[in-house]
Amino acid sequence: MTVLAGQISLCHCAERSTTARSPPQSAPFLPHTRLGGSSPHTQSSILGCALTSSITRRPLRALRQPRLLVQAGRVPVGEKWWERSSVPNMREVSGVQQFVDELATAQDRLVIVDFFARWCGSCRALFPKLCSIAEDNPDILVLKVEWDDNREICKALGIKVLPYFQFYRGTLGKVAEFSASVSKIQRIRDALAEHNTPRCDLGKVQRIKEFPEVEPQLISYPSDGKDGGKNPARQLVTA
Repeated sequence: MTVLAGQISLCHCAERSTTARSPPQSAPFLPHTRLGGSSPHTQSSILGCALTSSITRRPLRALRQPRLLVQAGRVPVGEKWWERSSVPNMREVSGVQQFVDELATAQDRLVIVDFFARWCGSCRALFPKLCSIAEDNPDILVLKVEWDDNREICKALGIKVLPYFQFYRGTLGKVAEFSASVSKIQRIRDALAEHNTPRCDLGKVQRIKEFPEVEPQLISYPSDGKDGGKNPARQLVTA
């Protein structure tokens, strides 16, 4: 009897415990409750934004185009700062054929190619420094390649930032390339000191691999009057 009473008492205790611990009726399940402690309206908005972003992100990535990076802001195009140079060993390039011809006729001469844009503020700021370098080193040739006028050249050579510089030297072809600004003008001076050392290479000047079908031709570009007609880019070139 004692056992039965104990069992009955235990059963009652269990029932009481179960009744006391039974949770209250839960609120109706909301589909967005796992997004955090925010309200259902906010959670629904967050989920909607996430879904919209995931749906629209792929087409946007597909339409995204590579952009040209510029070291500084833009300047008024009407200001022709790029024409202020009177240094005879600086020439402006117009087209692939002239670019190939200039490099071919330079022979063993070090050629610095300056890729710039008329609207590029950093290009304008660097230009006087570049003119001084060309004037102090009359044995080198500086080619100015304007980005808007020579997009075929810039695209083939992979130019994606301005100002940008490439160094060419005779049979060695391209020996250096990098971006630079006024604060990094020392890069140009260091590359000049490294690659403008005295040498005599009688080998054949390498072709530009980016333009394999363009052959050097007889140069007949109009003289700008700054070199007295002695620019080597007006000589006959044989492939």
